[in-house]
Amino acid sequence: MSCNDTVHGSGDGPEFDPFRLQRAAEARRRYFVGLSLSSDGSSLAGSVVQTCGVGLEAEARSVSSMSLRLPASLQEAWQHLDGFPSPPGESAGEVPVMLAELAEYQATMVHRLMTETRLGPDQLMAIGVEDPGLWCEVQKNLRCYLGLCDAASLSEATGISVIDGFPARDVSQNGRGGPLSPLPVWILLRSLDPFTASTWFVVELKRSIRVSCFLFSALDTMPRVISFPVEPGLLLLDLLVSKMTANEQAIDQGGRLAVQGKKIPELLDAWKAVEGFRNPAPWNPRVVPPVAFIERLNELAHHDLWSLQDILCTATHLIAEGIEHAVEKCRTADDRPGTRGVVCGGGSENGFIVQQIRSRICETSWCVPGDLELEDVAPRSTQAALLALLHVDHVPANLPHLTGAQTPRVLGRLTPGAPFNWHRLLELMAQNKPSMMSLRRAI
Repeated sequence: MSCNDTVHGSGDGPEFDPFRLQRAAEARRRYFVGLSLSSDGSSLAGSVVQTCGVGLEAEARSVSSMSLRLPASLQEAWQHLDGFPSPPGESAGEVPVMLAELAEYQATMVHRLMTETRLGPDQLMAIGVEDPGLWCEVQKNLRCYLGLCDAASLSEATGISVIDGFPARDVSQNGRGGPLSPLPVWILLRSLDPFTASTWFVVELKRSIRVSCFLFSALDTMPRVISFPVEPGLLLLDLLVSKMTANEQAIDQGGRLAVQGKKIPELLDAWKAVEGFRNPAPWNPRVVPPVAFIERLNELAHHDLWSLQDILCTATHLIAEGIEHAVEKCRTADDRPGTRGVVCGGGSENGFIVQQIRSRICETSWCVPGDLELEDVAPRSTQAALLALLHVDHVPANLPHLTGAQTPRVLGRLTPGAPFNWHRLLELMAQNKPSMMSLRRAI
């Protein structure tokens, strides 16, 4: 019998198809694009994420990613508009102009991703868009949000349906609009180890810092996530470097300056007395400047005699201690030991901070994204793609105990793409419709 002969099963059963399992796996495989605008409007990041499975049970991995530097004119327009907690009202007319220009760059990135992955609009399910948004605090704990995506222009230019405005539904439920990263991170951690039954600590080392605890168990049908902010964030290190080098240096690359210094007990004690360190503020759509920490430094009598290296070393110890406190809070909320931890974000390249975390929380096995053969655990563009996945699969993506919302909701606003893409997406959403949904959780 040659390889071209038809192979039949025994008896009167259906014809044997050696590629049936492969086609079944491909049918469950879906691709989403994620786009993310940086907080300062200077760059755009994009990812194509492959998923297999539905909702929180999906496995996901990034198959392509890239970044694009935006022109200075667009960055200046964004910085002029951004004014949380109260954006300038006279700038309202500039918003649609900026969004239309931004949509052109977003479409360019999507086309580049399609070229690199050889995936077309008929294979990509949707584009998830995450951006800093325009925010206004009407009164304490009451915010308004406007997304920065011209979804109609982007869908027209690419032929792909667009899902954006993820914080809006949480804000409408009297939530803060974030953090929205926990469920995408949950999916990515489960994808790294689908059979995990332990606890993961995730430290997001960025200009603002957050420590999250992901509790995995075969008995848990819903994600269990505990999360705490940490103050100050890495913005304190950046401001200290800029100030003490007269703007000649912007950051302490890799912690090379801090590791040369010595801890200053007087300064460390003064910083630990700052209210923000003892009681960090809840999630904020903008990075909170560490003004109180800079002011406390300037109040100390001998601050002008201390070297930059010693001050950075002390600030690093302060940040590491704040992270240690957040991890202890997570442990207090759940008695299972945290056996694994990952330090992600730009700060994961700061070897001095990572070393401090490992030495202070030594009962946890810590790693950085490179140890997992990843550039980052959960880039924001990848998170945007997974938020789009959760929208398509009717999964509420906000956790009320973290965002302050009254009710969990399916997040995002859906704009149709080309007819073929749109009809395919509608069919998929109909297939994944939950069998039961209470009125309180209905969309």
